[in-house]
Amino acid sequence: MQTDERNKKEQQPPWRTEPEIEVARQEQLTRCLATAPDIQRGIYPFKGMKLSRADVEWLLVTYENEGDPKARGDEYEARQGTRHGKRKSSVTRLEEYEAAVRANRQLAVALRAQGLDEEAARFAYRAQLLQRIVFRRQGKFGQYLFSLLLDLLAGYGYRPGRSVIAYLVVIFSFMGLYLLNAHSAAVHLSWDEALVLSVSCFHGRGFFLQNVTLGDAFARLAVAEAVLGLLIEVSFIATFTQRFFGR
Repeated sequence: MQTDERNKKEQQPPWRTEPEIEVARQEQLTRCLATAPDIQRGIYPFKGMKLSRADVEWLLVTYENEGDPKARGDEYEARQGTRHGKRKSSVTRLEEYEAAVRANRQLAVALRAQGLDEEAARFAYRAQLLQRIVFRRQGKFGQYLFSLLLDLLAGYGYRPGRSVIAYLVVIFSFMGLYLLNAHSAAVHLSWDEALVLSVSCFHGRGFFLQNVTLGDAFARLAVAEAVLGLLIEVSFIATFTQRFFGR
C-alpha cells in the first residue's frame, strides 16, 4: 500500500502541490467542462466560479490524461464541420471559434492567478492560434497575415527562440549575398567584413563602401536588408508587448 502511494506521488507533475480535490468537486468541474459555450447568451464553462489551485491542478491533470474533447470541448466542437449530422453554417463555426478563444484565455488567466505561468502560457498561445482562425473567417486578411508573421517570428512571445533563428537566418543569408556580389564587383570582401556589413545594415546603420554608387547591387541589398530588419524588429516589439501587457 505504501509502495503504491509512493509511486503515485512520483508520477505527479512537479508543479502539483495541493491534495486531490474531493469526488463531489470533481463531478462539479466535470459538469462545467461539458457545458457548451454560447457567446450570445454569455454561457461559459467556468463563468462565475472561483477556482482554487487544487481545482486548476486537477483540471490540468485531467486534460493531460484524457485529452480532447473533455478539457477542450469548445475547441473540439468548433473544429467539427457538422453537428447532429448537419453541416454547420459559417456563422456558427465563427461563433464557436470565438468561444474557444475566450475559453482558452479565461483558463490562462486562472492558471496565471495560481502561479502556474508555464501552463498559462500554453493556453494563452493556443488562444492566439485560434484567434488567427477567427481573423481568417472574418475576412480580416491583413490582421491574419500580421498574426501569422508574429507567430513565425516569435510564437506571439511564447516561442522567443524563433526570433533568434529568424535573426541569424537573415544576417547570414545577406552575408552570403554580399560575398557572392563581391566576386563580380570591384569591391572585394572577406567573410568577416561581409558579416559586419550585414549586421550593420540589418539594424539600419549600413554604410556604403568606396566605389559603390546608389545603383550598385551592394546598395540595393543593404536597403532590402534594412527594410526587412525594421519589419522584424517592429514585429518583435509588438509580439512581446502583446504578451507581457496581456493584450
